[in-house]
Amino acid sequence: MTQLITRIGSSVFKVQNICKQSFFYDSALVLLGIFFLSGGTDELAARLPTEIQGEGKRTYRQFIFLFERTTTDGQSETHLYPFYSLYKNKEKAYQFHTFLYPFFQAHGTNYWRKWNFLSIFSGESLYHKKKGADTDLWLTFFFNIGWGEQPEDRYVSFFPIYGKIKDIFGYEIVRYVLFPIYADWSYKDYKAHGILWPIIMWGKSKKRRDFRFLPFYSSLNYEGNYKRRTLLWPLFQWGSIGISQKEPRHYFLFFPVFGYKWSAHKNLKAFSLFLGLFSYGREKITKSTNWTFLWFLFQYGKSEVPGIQKLIIFPFYGYYRFGQSDQSYYRDVLLITPLYFRYRTYSAILDTVSHFVIPFYSGIKRFYHKEREFQYYRKVWPFFQYYKDSQGSFELRVLALWPFPTRQIDKQLGVFYSLFEYRKIPNGDRYLSFLFRLYSVYWNTKDKERHHFFLGFEWHQRPDYWGFEFLGGFFGLHSIIMDDGKRRIIVELLWMDIRRPKGIDPL
Repeated sequence: MTQLITRIGSSVFKVQNICKQSFFYDSALVLLGIFFLSGGTDELAARLPTEIQGEGKRTYRQFIFLFERTTTDGQSETHLYPFYSLYKNKEKAYQFHTFLYPFFQAHGTNYWRKWNFLSIFSGESLYHKKKGADTDLWLTFFFNIGWGEQPEDRYVSFFPIYGKIKDIFGYEIVRYVLFPIYADWSYKDYKAHGILWPIIMWGKSKKRRDFRFLPFYSSLNYEGNYKRRTLLWPLFQWGSIGISQKEPRHYFLFFPVFGYKWSAHKNLKAFSLFLGLFSYGREKITKSTNWTFLWFLFQYGKSEVPGIQKLIIFPFYGYYRFGQSDQSYYRDVLLITPLYFRYRTYSAILDTVSHFVIPFYSGIKRFYHKEREFQYYRKVWPFFQYYKDSQGSFELRVLALWPFPTRQIDKQLGVFYSLFEYRKIPNGDRYLSFLFRLYSVYWNTKDKERHHFFLGFEWHQRPDYWGFEFLGGFFGLHSIIMDDGKRRIIVELLWMDIRRPKGIDPL
């Protein structure tokens, strides 16, 4: 849905961009993209675990719907619902924390760490072998601080009074004093200054020369790339882009009445009327055609290079496809009424197919090529949800009161509305619970081991051992068959063993 909305929204500006390129429209398109893409759900980044994986033997403890802990060789997972959770992986030196999820989460290794509090407060720490460690803290856009072993990693920003920010908006350094009164920014050899931004700006490098004094005149020049001019902005805008290419493109805009775009050898022609109330464009080389009517409400387009097909009758129907199914990358989105949409993407890393009927149904299938692994996730709100993957995991929960598809929130909050829960774990363990985990059983048929949990009481049984506990050892009684065949009894009180044979750990 995010991708389709982004395409629909950005088309409003792309219609204008058929006929011009300008500071105003570029800024608007960037802001629109940030607004919609902030909710994107693609998982194209490298995956890191947030729960125990593998087929090793596990130990499991639980106290109704408030506490849960699972451990195995090199991994542990602890939940104190709904406040806190911690996953640790010693082999990867990785940890994943949550506190009142989704309000706060943090994860990282010995070399990096990231944390986020509702995107209001966030931070990142990195260790570089050559430069040492550096840390960045962000309190929204208004206060930021960074420190590290290198001078360039140290900065403070208190917007809009005074500040210096590193690695933002595509620039290495941004500085300002009483913004927008003064600001400067740089990237490599390019350095620019602004006074009463965006009204006055000038910048230069070996290949770039920029000047802007709005609304009177602006000139942006990038050698071999583009030349852009405005006069009495936004009324008159013209320029050329792709200058070093075989066929440069040129544009002219008389805002808001008429815009025109063409190429040097007439392979490209496009125009728009009244800010895209109606627009048409075609390009012979890519064999592409685009129509819009009533701004973004009706859109049609197709192209062979790259393969694009688009038909949008907003808000009733929409289809957008980029790439071909036989190419290395392919993506399409289908919308039927505002309630149903389908999103598919195929790449060298990940294939995804998602179906949504808002808010009642969510279905997501992912396949990771390198690992040759798949994941299925289904939710029928508010009745049930299930998940399974190629590792052998299977989860089923009734009810499913959270309407959006997210396993993390399902895990953190689901225990409070779980009438029934069943899990199958890759190592063969099983878990079953009823009525908000008032009664649960955890068992392994291979080792004939079984745990029963009821209102804080636990009964643990296997062929050579049985044990009874209350509150995880506040009071307990254990029976162990020793190597000599004799049975020994251990009593626990206040989480301490009163009697235990040496070298024996029943759990």
